[in-house]
Amino acid sequence: MRLEPSELVGLKLGNFRLERLLGSGRMGVVYLARDEALLRPTAVKILSWSIPERQGLDPEGWFLAEARNVARINHPHVIQIYGVAKHGPHCYIAMEYVAGTAADVWVNEHGPFSPARATEILLQTAGALQAAHDADVVHRDVKPGNLLITPEGTAKLGDFGMAMSVTAGAVSDTSRAGTPHYTAPEIWSGCFASFATDIYALGATYFYLLTGRPPFEAATPTELMAAHLTARVPDPGSFVADIPSGCSELIQRCMAKTPADRYPSAQALSWEVRRLVRELASLVHAPEASGAGDAPQVGEPLHAIRQTLQAALEDSEVHGVLLLGERGSGKTTLARQLMADYQRSAPVACVSSDEPHRSLWQQASRAFGSVPATVSAANAEIDGLLAELERAHPGRSQPALLVLDNLTPSATRLAEFAVLMQAAAKTGYFRILILATAEVGDGWWTAGGRGQRLGLRRIEMPVLTGRQTLTYIADWLRSAFEPQANRVLITPDAGLLVAYRSGGNLARTNRMIASMLAAAALEGRAVLSSWDAWVAPVDALPPGQPSLAPLVRPLPWPSPEVLEILNAERRSAGIPARHPAGAREKPE
Repeated sequence: MRLEPSELVGLKLGNFRLERLLGSGRMGVVYLARDEALLRPTAVKILSWSIPERQGLDPEGWFLAEARNVARINHPHVIQIYGVAKHGPHCYIAMEYVAGTAADVWVNEHGPFSPARATEILLQTAGALQAAHDADVVHRDVKPGNLLITPEGTAKLGDFGMAMSVTAGAVSDTSRAGTPHYTAPEIWSGCFASFATDIYALGATYFYLLTGRPPFEAATPTELMAAHLTARVPDPGSFVADIPSGCSELIQRCMAKTPADRYPSAQALSWEVRRLVRELASLVHAPEASGAGDAPQVGEPLHAIRQTLQAALEDSEVHGVLLLGERGSGKTTLARQLMADYQRSAPVACVSSDEPHRSLWQQASRAFGSVPATVSAANAEIDGLLAELERAHPGRSQPALLVLDNLTPSATRLAEFAVLMQAAAKTGYFRILILATAEVGDGWWTAGGRGQRLGLRRIEMPVLTGRQTLTYIADWLRSAFEPQANRVLITPDAGLLVAYRSGGNLARTNRMIASMLAAAALEGRAVLSSWDAWVAPVDALPPGQPSLAPLVRPLPWPSPEVLEILNAERRSAGIPARHPAGAREKPE
């Protein structure tokens, strides 16, 4: 007889006061309860399954076996058992309360997990299964609905209601345990469950996490059974684009039709998964482009800034550098060039997209390829990161470099950043380079430096002056052409107008020069004039609009309004002003 769940809210079982319903299954109803002795939230599962004794089954014995099975497993990714008892007519299990969402619910609400996240969940669950198998327990119902995902991204394996103990000989039970979409071929054939059965179900679960659907779907149970018995497991990449082939290879072996062809153990699977996690997460990424383009950064003050940045990163008293500049100032291009040089002598990694479900040190760990066995605690992430860098540190002339690009300095992120700075300062294993706009830079500076106590250096990318723009453009043109090619020149007035219209922004300057070169090439000219600078687009053109309509050059040129602007720029650059009488330029 099934219980009416609402009738039990408020009931006290032992030390546990039932507060609200969490869910229900074939054997029990689960409530959130308050442990009034230890003052902590607890999940309480109450037996709700009753079968006449004449069928030879003992619901209470089965319920007690579940508690005993889980109690033998001690692993951070298995929901822990606190106790089992009977209160009046109610048999219940008190267990760890996990504030999370079942993986199938998460996928229904948000779509499939990314390959990196799905593979991390697979790694965690494989560790949980290995702990169960070490305790001689076969889960028999591994599926997305039995994986709880915490807000931090940690997976917890639960619901051992169908589990069997190898030592007790219970796996000889051939009842069709599990959920059909995740049931191994040998179970469909009426054979005994084994550790390999769990590995098959975990492979099918991984397929679901990647694609949002089980590997086999059918209109009837008979067709579904036939698919599990004979059909080839589909490639998840045929349902979701950009899934790496390594993910499919894992699934194919986990879901081999014959148990002997699967991974020999969950431990062996976890080793293979760990390699895949590294492949997915340890690639060195350059900071995201911010619009400065790939034009060379040459001339002053850019040379001086790069030298200052390099000197700061080589200073043993500096553990982090905050490189500030507006979008398009060139800080990202400068960082990309620096990373390319730096990684010749030390590991380099970049975190360039914020992931709210992961801590900053989790993201840093994965960027460097560190994969801790558990992600349930911050110290495991930090220790895993430091262990990875410690292995990379001996014999190297430089510490590793971690680049944080385009991250939002929330209160949580700032606290995590302070911890990273402390780890960098205490170990000397790595330096941190933060790329930020001026408006968000103060947050990083306050959290990481507090004056400079943790060794944070602040460097700002300047806005180019008119004279600096002239030097920059001249160097830009010299570096853009082969020495034997015809020289392309730019008039001083053209350079000053570029400086005026770009506001000294490097990205806009690059965009204008590229446009001016294209216009000159079409007309066979080798000189970039002030008119070219006046009509060159400052901002990127909308998609589908390859160019602007040509404008008619006024006569005389420069016009009085433009001449006024030019003379102001000339005076600022220390160049004599032009007089109206000589305002008109010769044809160029």
